[in-house]
Amino acid sequence: MDLLRLILWVCWVLATGIVVLVSTIAVQRGLRRRQQGRRECWGAELKEKLSGWIARGSPPREWFQHSHRRWMLLEALAERIEQEGRECARSGSCEMAGAEVVLPCGPEGEPCRGPAFFRELAERWNLVDHQAELIARRTGLQRARAVLLLGRLRQPRTVPLLARLLDDPSADVRLAAVRALGLIATPGAAEPLLALLHRREGICISIPSLQRALMSCCGNHPEVLLPHLSSLWGKRQALLMRVVAEVATPDLRPALERLATAAEPQTRAEVARAWGRLPSPERVPLLLRLASDPVWFVRVRAYRALGEVEGWETVNALLQGLDSDHPDVRQAAAETLARQPLPLDELIHVARARLTSQGWGVLLGELGRTGLFWVLSQQLGSPSQPVRQLAEQWLRAALQVGAHKTVLDTLAHPNPAVVEGVADFLARWGDERVRAALEEMIQQTPPGSRNHRKLLQVREKMALRACS
Repeated sequence: MDLLRLILWVCWVLATGIVVLVSTIAVQRGLRRRQQGRRECWGAELKEKLSGWIARGSPPREWFQHSHRRWMLLEALAERIEQEGRECARSGSCEMAGAEVVLPCGPEGEPCRGPAFFRELAERWNLVDHQAELIARRTGLQRARAVLLLGRLRQPRTVPLLARLLDDPSADVRLAAVRALGLIATPGAAEPLLALLHRREGICISIPSLQRALMSCCGNHPEVLLPHLSSLWGKRQALLMRVVAEVATPDLRPALERLATAAEPQTRAEVARAWGRLPSPERVPLLLRLASDPVWFVRVRAYRALGEVEGWETVNALLQGLDSDHPDVRQAAAETLARQPLPLDELIHVARARLTSQGWGVLLGELGRTGLFWVLSQQLGSPSQPVRQLAEQWLRAALQVGAHKTVLDTLAHPNPAVVEGVADFLARWGDERVRAALEEMIQQTPPGSRNHRKLLQVREKMALRACS
């Protein structure tokens, strides 16, 4: 009897627990649906009435007192402020302000006046101070979201608050403060970010995010970075140089020349990247000097930067890089040389005279990757004898250094006349390596397919040529 009572009591407790759990879940879902419905109604009201509130001077009081409504109002203004820098639509009155607000468009070619108007509106409605107070009360991810929204308002006077948040215990808040300063994008917003680089302790912030924020703040004023470049050393100097490489202007040339001899290899590499972006005839000697740097990745950056410079002086430096002892340096030089607008006959003459078989093979491989051999295969059928001779000269050179698979790939050309020309060429100049690669291609191609028939015809022609 006691056992039965115990079982009944346990069943009653379990049933009660299940009922309470189900009821709690149902209530939570109902409240969530109700809240979602209210937010949708508030969003529709905001979209419909914002223009009228602007015209009358202010939204209703409940939109400032209720936290969710105030947040939605802030996001609506932030979306319009984020259009900063876009060109004026020239529709008579700014479309972002709405039909009930007369905000005349500026002269043609000038930026839109709407974002500045909405920045002033956020100040006039005291929303910036409300958001600063909210940040002081929130914690964790909610505080980070509030910090980021404050940055979207693009208010320079919030820089001191955001600078203090760079030391917040929460990593999410620190990251949000960095992104917010990058959104403000003024030289003043860059100063607290640059101050992080001068601290003796480690930088407890995502380095890529810090660099992106500095690029945003210093894009129009790279001279702000100069004093910090001269006072930083080692890896932190290299970190800042990555920013300089993205925003460099001709005014920074003297500083870049000094940094070309920096002790940190990464700094020298970034100098090469920055110097290559500057439209200056004086950049070639410096890049050529960096192309002889003892550190391989500095040479890689220098050779890639030389891709922006045309001329035989550059070609000679690139040919030297093709015989480097480091594979990445050879590849960088080959990729840059392949983009040089040079006549093929002149390039093949100079390259064959200067390069070893290793460098020549790397160059041909890169030219094959860029589609040159498809062009050459088409030229085999040209009515001009000099054009045909040049194409054969290039293709023969490719076969001699072992690029026979690259040449055989041209047999997949959709034009039968081109395939016929390549087949005749291979029958005349092919060797045992070509035949072996051809047999391998035949085995890997589905029998009976069009490409399979092409390959069999080429093999037959090569066999007939060998017997004759």
